[in-house]
Amino acid sequence: MSAAADTYQNLIGGEGRAARSGSHFDVPSGSGPSSWPRSDRTDLESALASLRSETGLLSGPDEEARLGILSGAWSAFVADPDRGGVLASRLGLSSEECLEILLDGEAAPAWNPELLVSRFNEAAAPAEGSVVLVRLHWGEMLKDLFVCVAAELLAGRRVLLVSDPRVPGLAQRLADLLLGAGLAPDALALLHDDGESVLRAAIASPFVSGFILSGFEHKELAPEGGGGASFGDGIVEVRPPAWCHRLLVPRVLRVEADENPRVAARRVAGDLFSRLPSLSGQLPGMSSIVEVAPRLLSAFTTELLLALEHPEEGLTSAANPCPWVDGALATHLEQTLADGIDGGATLIHEERRPSFTGDPTSGTIQRLVFTNVESEMRVLEQIQPAPIVLIRRGDSNPSSSSSTA
Repeated sequence: MSAAADTYQNLIGGEGRAARSGSHFDVPSGSGPSSWPRSDRTDLESALASLRSETGLLSGPDEEARLGILSGAWSAFVADPDRGGVLASRLGLSSEECLEILLDGEAAPAWNPELLVSRFNEAAAPAEGSVVLVRLHWGEMLKDLFVCVAAELLAGRRVLLVSDPRVPGLAQRLADLLLGAGLAPDALALLHDDGESVLRAAIASPFVSGFILSGFEHKELAPEGGGGASFGDGIVEVRPPAWCHRLLVPRVLRVEADENPRVAARRVAGDLFSRLPSLSGQLPGMSSIVEVAPRLLSAFTTELLLALEHPEEGLTSAANPCPWVDGALATHLEQTLADGIDGGATLIHEERRPSFTGDPTSGTIQRLVFTNVESEMRVLEQIQPAPIVLIRRGDSNPSSSSSTA
């Protein structure tokens, strides 16, 4: 970070550098907006040049020495995962809530080198000393990001870390931890970019040997200089052999006929709409589709509405919702509302934040619940993490699998 508390830089060769273009983008938070460099091809070239140097971690220390550096970084992470409260402010959490999220619910997670397994298929992994680009969806949080990057460093590969522009502080904190623990500057570079410029340039570069990315949707994106590849929001396909993508999709949660509808409904309300562990429904991988056994459907729906409209004291869903990490979420919720109604689903719960006029019907949608959702409805195509529950009738035959509610 630069001298100004709200202005950040790329990390290249262990030093902070502004974007060559001088361009930047702002990220909102509870303490005010912060400024981040908008990197492009020239910044990528500088980062790759620093990673191709022949000094530092990857030309000297063996695996045991690398493990010692990573262990030191982990200890620093556990001791102070959110220095200065930057991430708590961005996510709209208290410092205690943020620590719980970042440490995955453990007060002091133990260092376990056995977790440092590369996401690459072993047979197709890039060679030792090569450069791997890593950009993970912010919802994987700091612990998963740490493990992912540390696995590549332990394998002797150099990491070009590209932050998720919605919460760039996650990658920034990780880079600070690793370099602070003694990681050599030629082993890690960090770039920020709120578009696809860095990824486009990296596809075309002969010096990037692998990509590790995650996200929840696919789209087409051509590299600079022509050609083509299939990308998503952090998802890349096609370029063998060193591609690894994690597609973050909602799970289907099932409520079985022998369950207590009140208990199941309050579990769903707490898990899907809570500040923790779902950040008000924004974390990927949360269940947005709930399949309910036919004979329990009416009772479960009634209990879910009671849980949302009259939450018990201490119920996590009663907490104030977190602000949107992705500003486009408000538009997504409005589109989902329209798709659900137009498709014939039944809207049974809609909560909005009152607008500045005080009108509770015109403010930003906070959460939606639809029932009578059928398999052919367009509303089921939504895959973006959002505070939405789509209830559909389950199989009339008893399921052999246990419920996840």
